[in-house]
Amino acid sequence: MWTVIGVGYWSIVRPDLIRPSFSFFTGVFEDLLCGAPLGLNALVLLCVHTAAASQKRFFLYKSFLFWWFIFAFIALFAIFFKWFLFSLIADTVTRLREILLSYCLTVLIYPAFGRLFASLEVLLAKDE
Repeated sequence: MWTVIGVGYWSIVRPDLIRPSFSFFTGVFEDLLCGAPLGLNALVLLCVHTAAASQKRFFLYKSFLFWWFIFAFIALFAIFFKWFLFSLIADTVTRLREILLSYCLTVLIYPAFGRLFASLEVLLAKDE
């Protein structure tokens, strides 16, 4: 769920760089890469983008631990929404074990990506 990390972070910090159309096409590309039903990841990333961008004022000037907690909540919603949609489309219920493992790994690697993205944000701010 690396794309969820990226879309969630940049939708809050620099919404001018990541538009809903970018989230949509990133999701379609991810669907094509992993063989998921076309539009599944696109819809999930659009929901993440909307949730994160709509709460921008709420996120700013908060501690990293707060961001991490909120990201964990958004990622939990995203992965269960994706699981639910996939189960409907495939007409089968996939095992929750892999879904929860993916969720835990995503939440655990978020600090590394957050640090990387914060460094990129500083570089982007210097260029402006």
